[in-house]
Amino acid sequence: MALITKTDITEYLHLEGTDDDELIGDLIDRISDEIESECDRVFLAPAADVTEYYDGDGKSGVLLVKRFPIAATGITSLHDDTERTYGSDTEITSDDYIIYGDEGMVKFESGCFSKGRSNIKIVYKGGYAAADMPNDLKQAAVLLVCAEYLEGQGGIETLRDQESANRIDRMRKRANKIIEKYRRLPG
Repeated sequence: MALITKTDITEYLHLEGTDDDELIGDLIDRISDEIESECDRVFLAPAADVTEYYDGDGKSGVLLVKRFPIAATGITSLHDDTERTYGSDTEITSDDYIIYGDEGMVKFESGCFSKGRSNIKIVYKGGYAAADMPNDLKQAAVLLVCAEYLEGQGGIETLRDQESANRIDRMRKRANKIIEKYRRLPG
């Protein structure tokens, strides 16, 4: 899902009546996907609850979800079931875990998750509403899309112009510095 809009780009670059709307839209989608992949998470919250499955290692009681922050409404259900039927008998009660919403972390207080493949099932609300997307993250996406757009517009001529090439490089470095703080912790 796109982290920014075409308007964000056209305003940043002071473009009016451009024929490049389709190109800009494609760049936005690609850069948004790249940022999410680089950060190993999904930023935008869907309207419905999210269901995710994780492998338990039999040693850890910590779960790091893909969409965070975890919403104030929290977790609908959390199961640890090596048989993967996820019935009421495998549900972990909310008294047995702590939610660290901003970090996307759920800590099972009564021990560790069982060892198994896809034995942990979590249903929750998580991610940012579009209106709540952090401004610095949106700025990083704008910088990366603009760098790609400017590089493509200038082609080889832009690359020969050292000042333009340096500007594009600075845009990318600034964006990557911002993105670094949104990376999901290794689980």
